[in-house]
Amino acid sequence: MMNGVEDSTLAPELPVLAFGIALTVCMFAFMLRRHRMAIRVDAAGLGVGGRVIAWSAVRRMCYSRRRGWGGYRVFTDDGVVAFAHEQADAADPDALMNSIVEFARLSPADPLHRPKGFPRHPSDVYEEWAPLAAQLAMEEVAPAKADKGGRAKAGAVGALAILGVVWKFGKFVLLALKYSAKLLKLGKVLPTALTMLLTIGAYAQLWGWRFGVGFVVLILLHELGHAVVIMAKGLRTSPIVFIPFVGAFISIKDQIRDATVEAETAYGGPAAGALASTGCFIIYAASGHAFWLHLAYLGFFMNLFNLLPVSPLDGGRVVTAISTWLWVIGLLLAGAVAWYTLNILLILIVLLGLGRVVSEWQARRKGGTASYYRVSGGYRALMSVAYFGLCGYLGYMVYHVLTLGTAGFPR
Repeated sequence: MMNGVEDSTLAPELPVLAFGIALTVCMFAFMLRRHRMAIRVDAAGLGVGGRVIAWSAVRRMCYSRRRGWGGYRVFTDDGVVAFAHEQADAADPDALMNSIVEFARLSPADPLHRPKGFPRHPSDVYEEWAPLAAQLAMEEVAPAKADKGGRAKAGAVGALAILGVVWKFGKFVLLALKYSAKLLKLGKVLPTALTMLLTIGAYAQLWGWRFGVGFVVLILLHELGHAVVIMAKGLRTSPIVFIPFVGAFISIKDQIRDATVEAETAYGGPAAGALASTGCFIIYAASGHAFWLHLAYLGFFMNLFNLLPVSPLDGGRVVTAISTWLWVIGLLLAGAVAWYTLNILLILIVLLGLGRVVSEWQARRKGGTASYYRVSGGYRALMSVAYFGLCGYLGYMVYHVLTLGTAGFPR
């Protein structure tokens, strides 16, 4: 006996540990792959890598072609998207351009963003489009610009006055901008840091500071697994927010392009969590300290629970790339456990999962989600191996850790 837990060698578990580590590392690396930014154009919006930008957010588009090379710049509420027509699904540049103009409801406009000295060659092309409403607004402003001569003197006096104000208060403006930039950067970290400390304190009141810190770090590594894959797909994320006795969450600010992106961003969390839990188990095997066995058990169980195929959980999002019929199985399992335990959190998860099933059924009746779930057979097979393999590994490790002894486990 060591610290109330039976001592055991690592040798019998080496094949299982090697399988779990190899599976999670290989799949995690696969999901971090970076592709050339693919451009898709359809009624849903402008697909940019893993993102979808709504057509209502498009403000202007430029197209330039010089000596055979053609490229686009699309000005949106989320920034400028620049790409070459070779990156798009459409082989014909004119077809791509016409599709963007049609879906965004643009029309030819006077150039505002023409590069200096362009064009220089007879074959050079530069064109711009803008929404018709924006062009009408520009025309209304134009007559005011024409009356320059009569107001030149007043304009000069006004300009000098403005320069005086800027000169006097410029230092304060620069300081305000500087500290605003710092606050914006801090705003991305502050919610995570504060909610982490709050959650650590909540767990520490029941099981001590050491356990509180260890368990919250496991949750953080799980969420960072999501964040790394999300950023690899070119998507924007919210800060990680912790909720005591519930867990943590990170959301995607952009609309997801298809089921492959949803599945891979969801898989990143349990994969990272499985590796972190395995590390705790290996430290326990080397030291024999029961604290690491407790963390390993909770980490394995937490990530296994998250792989339950119910839509709000990670597993429900992963199986979108396998089969959405697995949602029904997940709801039956979760519903049975919720009925038996009367756990409020589990009941809420079941209700949310049921809501997505109903909304998906209604959307499919209208034929609006077929393209989102269109995945090749090879990719479905790969994700099936990844998902069921990780479930099997985590399930085995939960059972194995329980056989080593449960004395002193937090309840």
